[in-house]
Amino acid sequence: MASGPAASRQENTNYARLCRLLVDVGCAVLCDTFDNIHPAANLHVVLSSASVFPTLQSLKKKRVLNPLQWGKLFPAVASSVSSANFDVTLLMVLLRNICGLSPPVSTGSWDKLPPDSDKSTEANVVRIKFYRNDVYGHATKASVDDATFNVLWQKISSAVLALGSGYGTDISRLKTECMDPAAEAHYEKLLSDWK
Repeated sequence: MASGPAASRQENTNYARLCRLLVDVGCAVLCDTFDNIHPAANLHVVLSSASVFPTLQSLKKKRVLNPLQWGKLFPAVASSVSSANFDVTLLMVLLRNICGLSPPVSTGSWDKLPPDSDKSTEANVVRIKFYRNDVYGHATKASVDDATFNVLWQKISSAVLALGSGYGTDISRLKTECMDPAAEAHYEKLLSDWK
């Protein structure tokens, strides 16, 4: 991360880009991974099943699942449950506990960053969670220097693409798109006027 009390605008933009990659794309690919195991069409049936519901109740009792998360899993209209409403934290709890996945063999833990050589689904799920916590969840400042940004972007992008190859365009767009809508509109108007 950047040093010193005042980060440059570029370092702030780097941080914002990483956050968007993790929150927007990272959450979407975890959602897709979950949906591939438990398709959306019968998710409410799966969550209420005799093999899954007791696990979820136990997680609620242990406060691993909070009331807001419980409400997303069991809305008033059961058939309206959708993984699209789940955040990274809830998706991670579900992937670890009701999807038949095991911790990566390389570390034996859901809480340790696997080595780059581990290309398993589980390892890539852990990477997204790890980098989300490292960059976003436990950040001490909202800035990232260019060198760190490039390393993190590559590692996060690789994990996302390993889980869902259809995200390449989103990743490329996020890395280069303007982060200031007002400035972008200004330049579009200048270009339009110039034509």
